[in-house]
Amino acid sequence: MRFGPQTGDERHRRIALSAIAAVFAKVMGLLGIVVSVPAALGYLGPERFGMWTTFSSAIALVGFADLGIGNGLLNAVAEAKGRGDVSRLRQDIASGVASLTAIAVVLACVFLAVHPFIPWVRLANIQSDQAAREAGPTMLVLGLLFCAGIVTTAVQRVEAGLQEAYIANVWQAVGSLLGLCSLLTAVHLRAGLPWLAFAQSGVPLVVTSLNGAVFYRRRRDLFAGLLHSAAADAARRIVRRGLLFFVLQLNFAIGFTSDNLIVSQALGAQSVAMLSVPVRMFAMIGTIVMMFLMPLWPAYGEALASGDRRWVRQTLIRSLAATACASALAAAALAMFGREILALWVGHQVEAPTLLLVALAAWSVLECCGSALAMFLNGCNVVREQVVVSTVFALTSLAIKIVLVPRLGVAGIPIGTICAYVVTTVIPYALIVPRLSFMRAAPEPA
Repeated sequence: MRFGPQTGDERHRRIALSAIAAVFAKVMGLLGIVVSVPAALGYLGPERFGMWTTFSSAIALVGFADLGIGNGLLNAVAEAKGRGDVSRLRQDIASGVASLTAIAVVLACVFLAVHPFIPWVRLANIQSDQAAREAGPTMLVLGLLFCAGIVTTAVQRVEAGLQEAYIANVWQAVGSLLGLCSLLTAVHLRAGLPWLAFAQSGVPLVVTSLNGAVFYRRRRDLFAGLLHSAAADAARRIVRRGLLFFVLQLNFAIGFTSDNLIVSQALGAQSVAMLSVPVRMFAMIGTIVMMFLMPLWPAYGEALASGDRRWVRQTLIRSLAATACASALAAAALAMFGREILALWVGHQVEAPTLLLVALAAWSVLECCGSALAMFLNGCNVVREQVVVSTVFALTSLAIKIVLVPRLGVAGIPIGTICAYVVTTVIPYALIVPRLSFMRAAPEPA
């Protein structure tokens, strides 16, 4: 492991390695979506499949329950690496993992206590008796797996901060493949929905745990004395930074992952599939783009910590241009041939309106460009500005979508998101980013 400032070539090498490994991981993930959606939809039917999707969205709504500490840990690790401070690196890792473990334990206890009293059937607007019987157990499985994932994904955050995300990506690919095999086995055995949920989400979690064990053993020199390195001041520093990411994640949940809940309540659970399946098709664009963008996050942080501002500015401009071109081409193709692709994928169980396909295509381009900018802002610790902008966006988009969905159907979701995003996000960032101090020309360090 090399610590301290890196050259631009070294950063590009690590970014390329992470991107290549991410391609492998995402191919496995996309394979899982392509194969599992028609298999699960055909076996479960629209209502049970829609309930599963709705509950998964409900879990995503609390995906910020780690208080953003995972992302705060990533930034802390990247900065310590850029400064060559191994002692601080050990301290940050130990403090971050300890904090995440405590949160996971508390969250699991609270969830187990309140789970029996939550009306899951009414939440998903379920009608059939079979779906009603499976509602509680399915949510129990998803909730406990989510709590366990808070701890296991801490290793992935550390690996990303060290610009070794390619290791986590390989493990993720293995987990996705095994999860798909487990899901197909559960479908073949005609297992209940709780078992399908465990097969798809639990098996990858086990693989992630193995990644942590191997990573710790491989980096014994770095993690020597790790259990005694946790410090209250380091934990507070990571938590303070993490709380900003927490608000960002909360806003993301309000602005995006509430979509299925809005459709379920306004149009019924059977309409969720009409939205969620095309959304998953277009989500492949963002998934592929993020394979190349995600490694930029820690690279930006390390480069800025070491004083390489020129690399930061040049990389941001190039990433935005490449992202806009690639996502526009892919989105246009899906908008034109989306119905044919859906017919080949899931048959005629889901009919996507033209307006929905066009709106999803436009949103895909905006979302991908926004992700490119977010990687830059996250890596450079420009988070407070994001908090303000995302808060306004989340509240605005939620209100617009609640109004539009009963009038435009499922197409109201992407249309409402686009309207809110352009006004509350695109325009403010166009004013904020050029004014950042490290975006202006300055003498480069010798």
